[in-house]
Amino acid sequence: MKKRILVIDTGYLDEFYHVGKYSKKEQDREEIKKRFSDAIEKKEPLYVPISVIFELTNHIAHLKDSEKRKDIAKKLASQVESSVKKRTPFNIVPSKDFASVEILVKTLVEFSEKYVQKGIGLTDAAVLLEAERLRKIYPKDYCIYIWTRDSALKKLEPNFEENAFI
Repeated sequence: MKKRILVIDTGYLDEFYHVGKYSKKEQDREEIKKRFSDAIEKKEPLYVPISVIFELTNHIAHLKDSEKRKDIAKKLASQVESSVKKRTPFNIVPSKDFASVEILVKTLVEFSEKYVQKGIGLTDAAVLLEAERLRKIYPKDYCIYIWTRDSALKKLEPNFEENAFI
């Protein structure tokens, strides 16, 4: 069986954190939480582009219930802090300040030249570029998948994921 590397898009995190109108159905949330638990148990790397964190925080900020907004924001902050310090549960990318600026510029250039014409937003472009970067650095016996609720983005992942949950 091939090893998996997972790049996480906002829709999966909306379900994971149960972010109001961005979180669809209880059954979907349970499936996504199970997938996260399985990946973490198997020590499969979970990469989250920083732009996904920005988009997720915008979704959280739009919640009407201020207590839920605060609770989800605290949980996210705690997990991002753990991820930056210990690289668990997520690998937040890019993680180095100097690399961040270079990667941001590269992502914006590729977004403006390649993705915007295809209707792909900056966050999705960042997810796709991270998946492509990982494809180049990991051996071929690793499969690089994008966990997303966006079927158009899912079609662009480097490897086809059987039994994908969109």
